[in-house]
Amino acid sequence: MLADQNGRLLQQIQLSSTSSNTWNETNLPLHDLPSGIYFLQLRSANQLRTERLVVVK
Repeated sequence: MLADQNGRLLQQIQLSSTSSNTWNETNLPLHDLPSGIYFLQLRSANQLRTERLVVVK
């Protein structure tokens, strides 16, 4: 999930995996986003992680 600093959902991407020991990679299309702070939330079956992204143009 990608959200802006107000918590508004901008993008949601779901990746499926059959094994817990796999690596998934995806590209996020950020070229349309204005400069600002965004939050990327990564969720798995037993973990939740939120990372801050700074877009500077």
